Amino acid sequence: MSGRLTAPDLIELVLDDGSYRTWDDPLGPTGDADVAAARQRTGLDEAVITGEGLLRGRRVAVVACEFAFLAGSIGVAAAERLVTAVERATAQRLPLLAAPASAGTRMQEGAMAFLQMVKMTAAITRHKAAGLPYLVYLRDRSSAAYWPRGPHSATSPQRNPAR
Repeated sequence: MSGRLTAPDLIELVLDDGSYRTWDDPLGPTGDADVAAARQRTGLDEAVITGEGLLRGRRVAVVACEFAFLAGSIGVAAAERLVTAVERATAQRLPLLAAPASAGTRMQEGAMAFLQMVKMTAAITRHKAAGLPYLVYLRDRSSAAYWPRGPHSATSPQRNPAR
């Protein structure tokens, strides 16, 4: 074991026992040999899993990346899944917990995968603009470079040392 929690294990650890419910529709067959191998190896159909559960009795939405699935890279299908989950969390007024584990988009899918970052960032920006909590657990230091945070991401205020 590498010491890295899988996305399903992390969700099980964080949420109240037995409360997790997936929001993911199963994806169909793929013609990409790398994706097929990752599916076989991890038992997941994509690098992102989404759903909801209870955290200390409160309903929350969850999105988590699985590093063992092509290094957690975000392709078109993973991004669509993530955007759909964020939009659902916003519509249902749920706090959003995110656990990225990747350094970027799925290069094999080209510009279309990269452009998904715009959609992801827009969905998260709308969630935050609705005044809803958005908590990101950066599972790896490389995740901070790409994970959409939206405007005003800083968690601590700027302080003037002269005061």
